[in-house]
Parts: sequence; structure tokens; C-alpha cells
Amino acid sequence: MSKEEYRAKLLEIFARHFTLIAREIEDVTKECKPKDIPMLSTQVPKTQQQNSLEYPPFDGKWTEYASGKGVWAFSNQDGVEELVARVKVAKGKTLVDGNWKYRLSGEDDKFLQAFPVKKEDKI
Repeated sequence: MSKEEYRAKLLEIFARHFTLIAREIEDVTKECKPKDIPMLSTQVPKTQQQNSLEYPPFDGKWTEYASGKGVWAFSNQDGVEELVARVKVAKGKTLVDGNWKYRLSGEDDKFLQAFPVKKEDKI
């Protein structure tokens, strides 16, 4: 079998299976109400999606919110002490620095939250 014949066969197999999958998805979707169909972001971890949120500068471990709108970290991690100190003295325990808006939350400021800066956040 030549290289071209091999490629044509693979494309034929792919097209056949893609059509079957598309039909099955269509059938299942017809049975569901729109509110019952979960969004892709709740099915695939953000770290596996191509457009994953770029994390703010900090060598510790960030965890993405399910909404994908921000990240959080424990405020007692090594390497985040200076940032936490700056957020603690900021008005409302909220600090805009670069492209990120940081906020402390939880009992005893246990969590450091970070969200991409919106237009209205920039001063």
C-alpha cells in the first residue's frame, strides 16, 4: 500500500467514525434540555484546555476556579509572603498589580485569590 493510499484509507475511517459520533451526539442532545447539558469547561480540567488561563507570577501552586475566571492559592505557601503582605495593607485587602487583581479571603485570610484585571479595575 502506498503512502497516498494509506492516507486516503485513514481519512475514510476518520470520516466514517466522525459521522457516527456526530449522529450519536445529536441524538443524545435531542433528549436533553439545554440546562442539562454541561459546559465543556466543567468536563475537561482547565489544564487540558488549549485556552487555559495564564497564571500570575508566583512559583507556588495555583488552583483554577471551575468558572475559569481566576485562580487561588493558600496564602501561607512559600514564596507568596511578600505579595500577601502587600495585599493585607491594601484598601479592602484588594491589590491591582500588573494584569492581576489579588484579594485575600477566608477565615484568617487563608486564601489568596487572583483574577485577570478588567478595564474598570485599572487606575
